[in-house]
Amino acid sequence: MFNVLRFEQLCSTNDYMKENLSSLPHKTVVVARVQTNGRGRFERRWLSATGSLTFSYLLKDIKNPLPLTALNAVAVLRAIKRVFETPKKSVFPVIKWPNDILLTAPDFEGAKKVCGILCESRSFGDNFSVISGIGINLSENADFFIKNALDKAAGLCDVFDKRVEPDVLLCEILKELETVIFSDFKEYRQEYIDNCITIGQKVTTQEPDGTQKQTTAISVDNNAMLICRDENGEQLTAVDSGQWRVDSCL
Repeated sequence: MFNVLRFEQLCSTNDYMKENLSSLPHKTVVVARVQTNGRGRFERRWLSATGSLTFSYLLKDIKNPLPLTALNAVAVLRAIKRVFETPKKSVFPVIKWPNDILLTAPDFEGAKKVCGILCESRSFGDNFSVISGIGINLSENADFFIKNALDKAAGLCDVFDKRVEPDVLLCEILKELETVIFSDFKEYRQEYIDNCITIGQKVTTQEPDGTQKQTTAISVDNNAMLICRDENGEQLTAVDSGQWRVDSCL
């Protein structure tokens, strides 16, 4: 069982956990009604409003943290599908590798982001403590995203025309996390691939030194690293989400 701590407002649920890591037990969840300084991968700002769902959870003594981001994505995707009874109105929730949940629909100009996941780890000998931060656009409407120049984002309740309280979705996500996060990613690899919109896309991979390469995403490996084929059709590259930027046409 997860132990849930609730706050009216925090700068960042991930930062709170890092600051209190030694005193927080395994499987602690921190939920903030408002998050004032949330962030995603590469320090990108995550804008959080009242009615969104922002939380982090802590796992301790983890042997292999690499697949955890992908397992989080599987859990969140399952919960969204169940709560919003998708597909509905020709809208499909999908995963963008490694850690975003998007909505696709025929009348969208590109996919719309509804969830971002940021995993941060600290090593303690051979084991890791991992903080997973999850931010979900829930009750925000289209005007909110237009006002904040976020044309590639959307709110779940607005798109599906269904009111859902943050605690309802949180409960379903935690149920799914209990199921998947202590499993081998191999058990969920095919489910991840089947729901990953990045597979088959042309992507530009960028290494830490800035070197770019045009590739096509073809799969993920057993640690949820993206496997790409280069323009010559010869080289296969496992792309580590913490070391490479992947920008597709989505």
